[in-house]
Amino acid sequence: SSGINAEYGDISFPCHKKVRCVVWLRTSSHKFKIETGRHGPKTMSLHHRACDTCCTDDTATLELLCQLPFVKLILEDEVHVLRECPAYQEQRDASTESLRNALLDTDNLMNIFNQPILNDSLKYVRNIFRKRFPKSNI
Repeated sequence: SSGINAEYGDISFPCHKKVRCVVWLRTSSHKFKIETGRHGPKTMSLHHRACDTCCTDDTATLELLCQLPFVKLILEDEVHVLRECPAYQEQRDASTESLRNALLDTDNLMNIFNQPILNDSLKYVRNIFRKRFPKSNI
């Protein structure tokens, strides 16, 4: 695919790779740690879902912190990645002002996939996936 929108009459379809990233995000079929830490032998401890950028990568320390009642780990989930994680600040800064404002909407993050910012959102999500999963062909 050339990445150019396909057109049919008055309908324009975005690049399939951008749409694929959003589908992965919306259906939780991505490889963010919130999902990969839920399956297999890693399910017993929350530290397998912690954000590598925002938390220490020392597994022993994370395991101990998880046992403390007053510590809440920063999980690598969709909201954290899209809104907060400093690893993706460059992608947020490069996005449109309308999209950045929509990301701040605490009521419903999925509003970023509504018109008129849909194309900006598709590009933003794809750029995040490209950075997070550099070896994939996204």
